[in-house]
Amino acid sequence: MRQWRSNFRTALSTIKAIDPTRPTHYQGFGIGKGNPADLDSEMYTSVQDVEKNANDPALTKPFYLCEYAHAMFNSMGSVDIYNDLFDKYPQLLGGAIWEWQDQGIYNDRDPNHHITAFGGGFGEYPNDQYFIHKGVVFSDRSLKPHYPELKHAYQWISIRAKDLEHKVFTIKNRYQFTNLNAFPGKWELTEDGTVISTGDLAALSIDPGKEEDITIPYTIQPKPGAAYFLRISFDLSADQIWAKKGYEIAEQQFELPQGLPAPLEPANPGGLTLTDAKNEVKIKGPDFFIEFDKEKGTFSKIEKDGQNILRDAGGPMLHLWRAPHRKDDMWADENWEKKGLKTIQWVTDEVKSRQVSPKIVEIKVSLTGTGKQNFTVHHNVVYTINSNGLINVDNDVKFTDPTLILARIGVRLLLNKDLSQFDYLGRGPMENYADRKSGFDVGHYYNTVNKELTPYEKPMECGNHEDVRWANLVTQKGVGIKIKKVDSLLQVAALPYSDEEMENVEYKIDLPKSKGTVLCISHKTLGVGSWGCGPKPLEPYLVYAKPTNFSYQIQLFGNN
Repeated sequence: MRQWRSNFRTALSTIKAIDPTRPTHYQGFGIGKGNPADLDSEMYTSVQDVEKNANDPALTKPFYLCEYAHAMFNSMGSVDIYNDLFDKYPQLLGGAIWEWQDQGIYNDRDPNHHITAFGGGFGEYPNDQYFIHKGVVFSDRSLKPHYPELKHAYQWISIRAKDLEHKVFTIKNRYQFTNLNAFPGKWELTEDGTVISTGDLAALSIDPGKEEDITIPYTIQPKPGAAYFLRISFDLSADQIWAKKGYEIAEQQFELPQGLPAPLEPANPGGLTLTDAKNEVKIKGPDFFIEFDKEKGTFSKIEKDGQNILRDAGGPMLHLWRAPHRKDDMWADENWEKKGLKTIQWVTDEVKSRQVSPKIVEIKVSLTGTGKQNFTVHHNVVYTINSNGLINVDNDVKFTDPTLILARIGVRLLLNKDLSQFDYLGRGPMENYADRKSGFDVGHYYNTVNKELTPYEKPMECGNHEDVRWANLVTQKGVGIKIKKVDSLLQVAALPYSDEEMENVEYKIDLPKSKGTVLCISHKTLGVGSWGCGPKPLEPYLVYAKPTNFSYQIQLFGNN
């Protein structure tokens, strides 16, 4: 160790003798008085300690994070928070992502089993398996969901709302040598994700480091229940060697406060018929039929226009784990295994149904889930069904270990494979998570369920969308369900595979044939973090097994 330290210090002295003006950095020297280099440096320092270092008068050198976020598979959380600190404190030099491109290597030795190999993919041993397969882009340089997040965090124009009521926004030029008159700006206004008006910004002559307030002349005639967002962006005005004219270099979206409450839907003239038998509860509506399995504690059939949208007993069940992100979730996955989250045994304690009115039926359910090491979940649900085919779901969940970190608190439905068309009003179009969503605008996005599976070479939980107001899953014939928020925004994912099917598959080519659509509706979802080499998700993005109440709605609709 002493020789190692001596060699690097000798090398530093030699470099300084050749060129004393060139700044030097070596993370191994650490920070403070004992560091002979020109920069203080650490790896994966916590957000709290980065800010502490910025405010420490004893540290007089620029502070550099030679690694601060790790981009392995589904990961790289909180880069926006780190970059906010870099912008706030001049003494913070910034940091580097580990790293730019997944280091996968094409393996076509078996022409019927093409893989982008990571460690061990050629049969070599020893190997690091997943560890070096990491990057902001995939091995073929197609974009991972990490890319728009990092682009947004690194943009050199900041756009802030100063006074939304009076439509005033602050534009700051964070370039060092370029006036913002080099970048034309524009705005667009959306209503439920659809663009309803646009405009160009007046030419802005803002010098480097300066800022200016502008007023955007949009107008809104708000519709009940609609969500309004304003997006401000800047483009290249001329071709560059790295991008063409019109390439977007900075943007920011703002939710506007013009929303009005949604109107109540007119009641269907038909009524509901309730049949409460020994093993099931049956509800017949004007154009739908619902069957509730008393033993399993969930719906076994939800038929609309004669088509059952559920797989066998595929109704909502509490879902608390995910096929772990490798290696970033493995710190939490250890306890998911120990506490038995993946194999919880559910017992239905009680089912009560009643006809509230000719057009409303209520089903109350109490379930107990037993895991391992005395971990228990108590889940009370109230389903309120009306004659319009709307199912309002109120959940109350309690756990025996409030210190346990969960992957999510939400429910999962197993749906008919025909429900393959997916659209939603939320953040997209790529997957996003609580600590990796600032680069994704709220919009109305369309996709197929198969394409919602982010193509990580190692299958794992993916496809989450934050801040969802509603989401549709529809068959080619137009039969489907709409998931709607009640009080708080939802996280929604619709995939062709369950967590159980993805967890133990090494390469995506080996996934089985899809059995149907797997819909997850979450109230809280664990952030992605950077634990593969760096920190876990930050505290605001952890999901503890604490008492939780959440609601959502399922609206049935048909091709009529």
